[in-house]
Amino acid sequence: MYSNLNVGDLLYRSKGVVEHAGVYLGSNEVLHIQPGRRLVKVPFEQYANGKSVSVKRQKIDQQGFAKRLSEVSQVGGVYCPISNNCEHTAHYLTSGKRVSPQLQVALGFGFLGGMIASKGEASRFAIGAGLLGLGALIVSNANRRHDFVVDPKLPSIN
Repeated sequence: MYSNLNVGDLLYRSKGVVEHAGVYLGSNEVLHIQPGRRLVKVPFEQYANGKSVSVKRQKIDQQGFAKRLSEVSQVGGVYCPISNNCEHTAHYLTSGKRVSPQLQVALGFGFLGGMIASKGEASRFAIGAGLLGLGALIVSNANRRHDFVVDPKLPSIN
């Protein structure tokens, strides 16, 4: 068990160029959703997948959190990268808002990159959108602020 984690902490671990989000539920459990799967509760170590986990403390309303947790647990929800990805779910649980900062950065800068690169040609739009969107996502995630990092490969301190 990881005694430095609190219920409602927002968790991020590396997953290629994106960071995979989850929420700590206590008792060593993390709630998260992945492509092709429904919402699941898993042990912290399984969520970490052998990687360090960055933790962002959340000031949560316990009643609101419990209500949203019950709601998403009953509904389940299927992963959708645009409307129900791991960040949408994690932020909804902790704040009541379905947002995905990574998606916002990638789409926003991707559109800008597409407009700049296209010069009226559709094929250039896709290339510019992809390159600037990906670059902005990498920079954004590299600059994301976390409160601390948990390394599941190290023994936990109780």
